[in-house]
Amino acid sequence: DMAGAAVSSASDVLTPEQRQAQQAEAAAKKKTIPKVEVIKRLRANRQPITLFGESDDERVARLRQVELTRPDEENEGTA
Repeated sequence: DMAGAAVSSASDVLTPEQRQAQQAEAAAKKKTIPKVEVIKRLRANRQPITLFGESDDERVARLRQVELTRPDEENEGTA
């Protein structure tokens, strides 16, 4: 019994690099854009604020998609 417990806890030990990577990943998941900011940025991109039945997380995902697929305005006039 005790030997099995010691083995499982030993496999749970992380190197400092692994622990830091896990913490960074957890922090990235927690980072959210405030609802007011999401609405402001959707308006700036001439997008509906909320689609029918859309959750807050889905709205953020849609904003990210819109911002990733829009053309760069700075590069339009240069050729």
